[in-house]
Amino acid sequence: MVPSSIRGPARSWPWGSVWLGLVPYALLPPAGVLGLQAWRSQSTGALRLGVSIGAVGLVAIVVVFHRLALADTRRLHRIRTVAAERLARLNADLTVANARLGELAVTDSLTGVANHRATVEAVDHEIERAERYAHPFALLVLDVDHFKAVNDAYGHAAGDESLRELCEVVEGCLRSGDTLGRWGGEEFIIVMPELVGHDAFAAAERVRAAVDRHRFGSGGGSHLTCSIGLACYPTDATGRDQLIALADGALYTAKRLGRNKVCSAIGSRLLPPMPALAPRDGHRTGDGRADAALTGTVEALVSLVAARDQYTGQHTQDVGGLAHRVALARGMTAPEAQMIGLAGRLYDIGKVALPDA
Repeated sequence: MVPSSIRGPARSWPWGSVWLGLVPYALLPPAGVLGLQAWRSQSTGALRLGVSIGAVGLVAIVVVFHRLALADTRRLHRIRTVAAERLARLNADLTVANARLGELAVTDSLTGVANHRATVEAVDHEIERAERYAHPFALLVLDVDHFKAVNDAYGHAAGDESLRELCEVVEGCLRSGDTLGRWGGEEFIIVMPELVGHDAFAAAERVRAAVDRHRFGSGGGSHLTCSIGLACYPTDATGRDQLIALADGALYTAKRLGRNKVCSAIGSRLLPPMPALAPRDGHRTGDGRADAALTGTVEALVSLVAARDQYTGQHTQDVGGLAHRVALARGMTAPEAQMIGLAGRLYDIGKVALPDA
């Protein structure tokens, strides 16, 4: 036998409700016939009276029973209606709660933008879309410059408010299809579909300039800047981790160039970190901070060359390496050879015009 859940709902006879309503009155015709027969027969008056009273009583019982049944039916209908309305409200509340839970699962509680997990999913989604439809996209890694100073000067509450304001400013520069996510701390990732090359760089520059112009409410209108690293898929990388690493390396280059800048992944891909200066004849070539400053300055200038022109950046690296090897071949000490290598890496610096600002 096929279960009713598979057969579907049974057909109801169109006159079924009418017949069900007449069931309580089924005894009325027999009662009427009995009374009529008693009156027409040659029965005694007492018998006629008794039959009549019985027929009337039977009719009264049927009517009263039916009225009680109708009242009980109405009561059950009201209970059912109230229960259905309550169930509908509970279902609506449950739907809202589930939507809220789903939102909390992908939203950063502090800033309201996508959290780390949702950002990873957004990057993976764009990579999948790029592979399927050959649509490239840009990935930006944004970091607030000197954010620790804000927390130290105004407190963590002011720092949290600054991050919320920052997200509002950045979102004002993005398109509807772009994704802004908090990667961790004061570092954010922006996924921008259909943008590569100069268009992606221009979009990143608009974000940087908007943050630079904004006056944040913490500290009575403090001024914050951000540095941005840019990498594009698939021109710069073919995987999520590599893409983020390249954008992060470009961000580090922007930091070395003085912060409040946008740098692409070219420079960080071509140029490895410079080694620290070694001691000469048992003594340091100078103060440790001065050595680090010198090396960092050279790295920043060379990174600028590479960011402006990939071929010149590679040539600068080759010249620096060649100068270092020649110096060692000429019998120079390791510190001296490193200084020569640094100088060699500045060989092409004059080929790049530095901006006025």
